[in-house]
Amino acid sequence: MTATTAICGGKIESKGESEIIKRGIYFSLSTNPTAKDSVIYSSLKTDSFTYKLTDLKPNTTYYVRAF
Repeated sequence: MTATTAICGGKIESKGESEIIKRGIYFSLSTNPTAKDSVIYSSLKTDSFTYKLTDLKPNTTYYVRAF
């Protein structure tokens, strides 16, 4: 059996001096995903968040980056 789901997320370690307006993840089949790739925004206002990605292609490498 091959996986078609993945759990991913992020944690804000340092908020800096500005208010955090958006948080979420970028994911792609290419390294270093950006906003031009698939984006999921978090509706949570917490420092930690997770997502369950579904309907992924089996035996395929996905790259994820939290923001």
